[in-house]
Formats: sequence, C-alpha cells, structure tokens
Amino acid sequence: MLRDLTLQRAAFILTAGLALSHILFATWPGIDLWVAGLFYADGGFPLADLAWLEVVRNAFWNLTLLLTLGCLVMWIITLMLGYRAHTPANVWLFGWLSFVLGPGLLVNALFKSHWGRARPAHLEQFGGDAQFTPPFQIADQCASNCSFVSGEGAASVMFAIVVGVLAWRWIAPRYHPLLVTGLSVIAVLFAVLRVVKGRHFLSDITLGGWMMAFVALGLFWALNMKAHLPSFSLRNLRNDLRSLQAHLWRPALRRIATIFQ
Repeated sequence: MLRDLTLQRAAFILTAGLALSHILFATWPGIDLWVAGLFYADGGFPLADLAWLEVVRNAFWNLTLLLTLGCLVMWIITLMLGYRAHTPANVWLFGWLSFVLGPGLLVNALFKSHWGRARPAHLEQFGGDAQFTPPFQIADQCASNCSFVSGEGAASVMFAIVVGVLAWRWIAPRYHPLLVTGLSVIAVLFAVLRVVKGRHFLSDITLGGWMMAFVALGLFWALNMKAHLPSFSLRNLRNDLRSLQAHLWRPALRRIATIFQ
C-alpha cells in the first residue's frame, strides 16, 4: 500500500507539473521567442559557434550513450547468469528501456519526426524563413528532426533520473540532497545548452523533461523497481562479475583454446 501511495503521489506531482507547464506556454507562447531572443545577436546565435561548448555537448552525449549501452550489456549478462545472478535483471532493464522508450521512441520517433515545429534558428524572427508555432500545435514548418521536443534535453533529464535511481542506495542518506541537486544541475545545464545555441525553445526542454519523468515513473512501476532495488548493491555487482568470470568467460576461453591445440 505504501508503495502504491508513493507512486500515486509522484504521478500527481508530475501531472501537475506537466499541466502547469502546458498552461504557461499555451497562455504566453511568446515566452519561447523572448527566451530565444536573449541569445540572438548579430544575425545569429553566437554561442552556437563556441567550439568548447560543442566538445562538452559531445562528451555528455557519449556518456549518455555509454550508460545506455552499459545497462543493456549488464542486463544481457544477468540473463546469461540466470539463477547465479545476484542483481535482478529488471534493474538493468529499467536503465536501458528508459532511454529506448523515452528519448528514443517517444521523443525522436514520435514527436520530432511528426510534429513539424521549426527550430528557433530557422524562424523569421531569427533570420530564417519558417513561422513560429506553439509547442502543442502540430505544424508543417519542419520536415524531420524538428524542434518539439528536445532529444538531447530529454536525454539529459533521463540520464539524471536513471543515475539517481541506480545510485540512490549506494549513497548515504545524508548525501541524497546533494545527489539530487547535482543531477538536477547537470540535467538543466545540458538541456539549456540547446536553448542558448538556438536549437530548441524553452518549452521543448521543459515539456520534454516532464515526459521523460512520466516514462521513468511508468517503468519504475511496471518493473517493480521498489522491490528489486534493495538487491542492487556493489557487493552483488562484484559477485555477478565473479560469476561471469567463473561460469562464462573461463569455460569459453578454454573451449577456444582447445580449437587451436
């Protein structure tokens, strides 16, 4: 019952946040243009040309891909270990599916490919030829890889959520506020980076972030993460790696060695 109440409370908070954000941008759509205009100067978005920002962006994007791939690999390894596994497979499945269903399918395959909202740098107001449209209005100003919602903004939010969930029990409770603050700052900074470069609107990253939180909450419930997370410890992870070496790698290497004998 406590688990259900906690999830219901989280769902209520996310619903309220998404609704208020939608009301804000639907009532005052000019907020998007005003925020984008803060970073527009001399016929373009100057921060988009900073090489070091692109290096930081690519580094974080690669880190996100590494986390996604790492969760997939560990999920497969856990399935291969079977009854020998100490860490529940659903823990790693949560990390992998969060990125696949969130930034992958929902954002890039659904919204960005079919919504048609032009990016800020492509608008008439900022030197382009496309027209501005509110966030939840389907348009024809962009053919593919459009503005609504931000893929990298969604990925940064999902990165923070997945790391937070997986690391929660590995960190002493007194440091939990620091963990939440640090991950929130990282998510916001890398999401806002897309705004300052003229690639996305404020509503793109805000609404995309709420969507990712819903996806993560749904997976958290569907995979029963509340029950599985207590078994996700450094000790169990080390035991899984030892089991992998003892029952999979070594026999496989011996079989390969006999081929060349």
